[in-house]
Amino acid sequence: MKHIGLHLHIDDTLVSLAQKAIRLNLEFFQCFLALRTEGRLISFTDEDIEQFLVLRKKHFGNLYLHSSYWVNLSDPRRTHHPLLEEEFKLAKKLQFTHVVFHAGSAKGARNKKDAIDALARTLNKLLAQEHDLQILLENTAHGGNAIGSDLRDFRALLKQIEQPEKLKFCIDLAHAYLFGYDIVTQEGRKKFMELVEDIFGWKNVHLLHLNDTQEALGSKIDQHWPTGEGTIGDEALKAFVLQPEVIDIPVLLEVPMLSEEKQKQLLEKVSGWYEKK
Repeated sequence: MKHIGLHLHIDDTLVSLAQKAIRLNLEFFQCFLALRTEGRLISFTDEDIEQFLVLRKKHFGNLYLHSSYWVNLSDPRRTHHPLLEEEFKLAKKLQFTHVVFHAGSAKGARNKKDAIDALARTLNKLLAQEHDLQILLENTAHGGNAIGSDLRDFRALLKQIEQPEKLKFCIDLAHAYLFGYDIVTQEGRKKFMELVEDIFGWKNVHLLHLNDTQEALGSKIDQHWPTGEGTIGDEALKAFVLQPEVIDIPVLLEVPMLSEEKQKQLLEKVSGWYEKK
């Protein structure tokens, strides 16, 4: 399915992950390589990795690592991030192409400015030394100490980035809505489109997380739901992704645990939006 991917959970082995992606007819997918409940990588055997790479080369294009939530790039108390270093090493071994980050929070900082300064220092180091993985910074849903829910945080960040041409972005539509950006009404979508263009430009958005939610606009509660079954709805999501500025950006669904058949139905539905365009 061109331009449409899915976040997959590693339930057993890398090979079973790839086999599921093949059954779902995916050209690309996203996954975690660290345990959600612990700050450490998932363990894989050498044989599993070798067999995965055979399938990876044959069936997939870009692959997206979603960095662990245990990594807070905006913490000024941290001068390096060991888990992040391990994630990068494993991602390159598995021939992933992109890493999606949440910027983190200002917890441990005196204020958001100090947190954004810390984020800039870490990203400048990563961008200078990393040549194999494309770094994508994602907007988030939370208020308070969160960095990157308010897109103006990225404006302040970019002023400190030494190689801004190397930093790209991922826009999560549910996160935007949950933080308070109206993407449901035509007027709200127009304002959001203009804001993104003004801050870093749609040409620098290399992935859309196409998510619905059951929570309310501006609730700041990070909850994902299958497309069309939440408060954003299919009509608004379809209208958003078919806009000329974003129609060629890859979209990826991040949904709760669903049956494989339900996942397939959602992918086919979204694929149909593009086919009818």
